Formats: sequence, structure tokens, C-alpha cells
Amino acid sequence: MSVKYPNTRDPIVESSHDNQHCLFYDPVCAIDQVEKLVSVQNTCDLANRWIRDRNSVTEAGDLDKIYKLVRINLFVHSLRNEGNHKPILVQYTGSWPLISSTGGTRFMAAELCPEITAFPAFISTHCKFRSQFSHLEEITNFHAFAGHCKAKPGTTFLFRYADADADYGLDWYEVALEHTRVPSLAHCQTMLEKFLTQQPKDFAFVPSWFATKIDWLL
Repeated sequence: MSVKYPNTRDPIVESSHDNQHCLFYDPVCAIDQVEKLVSVQNTCDLANRWIRDRNSVTEAGDLDKIYKLVRINLFVHSLRNEGNHKPILVQYTGSWPLISSTGGTRFMAAELCPEITAFPAFISTHCKFRSQFSHLEEITNFHAFAGHCKAKPGTTFLFRYADADADYGLDWYEVALEHTRVPSLAHCQTMLEKFLTQQPKDFAFVPSWFATKIDWLL
């Protein structure tokens, strides 16, 4: 669902499914407590296979991972210089580690920045697991949620709820903030293609490449 802040409709209340689910805010959620779905090395390997043979990678999801190399490069430098402003969303389903539904690119950037050990995070879970997070601030309304995103009035949020019988209520969210904007995947594709035309024929992505600051002409 799409909703502007502020709004009489409250997505945080709705995603609680009549108080079956709850949401918490952790300003310093440890990165090592969150499950990693893909690594920087895996992404480099995928991109290098694509560079050698464009027909070897055709699935949209895999191509998106390759184009996101641009975002990872940008995040490595912005995280070091500015920190992370937009909270990630994770879920707790009764056992650790936490499951991440947003922030995948930032997690890979953090993999390259060992000094970054935590991100601000919203933790969605079932009320039967509430005691696990009793030390954290509980987020019970849209106003509090938007506040931790530092959203200004008029900001548009996108939300996706989990099923009422799931172990968490909020499945995904997105918000376009002035201080956290990233290039679209289409823009990433254009910039990456241009970048590759300027590289030697034997060029290959390696994790250390991300330390190089690239002018992506944003």
C-alpha cells in the first residue's frame, strides 16, 4: 500500500492485525544478528560471469543484483562518511538470526566496512515473542515510525503486510527520503554499462574494487 505521511490511515496499526503482531525500534541492531542472503563475493562472481558472456545471466533478479553493484559502491562511501539514516526492516520468527527484508545492498556495503557493526532497525514479530525485545522502544503508530525515518510531512511510504497468521506483521517498506535517495536500477544499469566500456578487456570485479570512489554522474 502507498500512504503519505501524516495520514488518518495507520499502516503500523493495520500491520499489527488486531494486536497479534508488534514492532520495535533498535537504534543499534547488530549486523551479525541478521541473516545474510548474498555476499559481495557472490555478487562479484555473478557480475564477472555476465561480463564474460552476457547470455550466461538472463534472469531479471540476477541482473538486478549485478546493476546494484553501483549502489554498493555508493553505499560503501556514504556509510563511511554519513552513516546510515534509513532504518532497515527485519523480522524475528522465534529463533535467531533475524531475517532481513530491506537493506540488502547496505548489508553488502557494510561487509566491506568492518568498522560498521550495527544499523538502526525496525523489528517486526509476533506478540508471543514480545519479551525478546522488551528493552526496546515499541512502535505503535505511523507517526512514531515516520519519526525514526526522519520523514517530512508529505513523504510517501510504501508498505507490504505479512499474512495475519505469520510470525510477524510488517513484511516490507520503502520510503524516498531526501537524505537517503539512491539511483534507480535503470540508472544503475546505464552507468554500469558505461563504466565497463571504459575498462580493459580483462577487468573483473573484486571486493577491494568497492573502495574505489566512482563518479557515477548522479
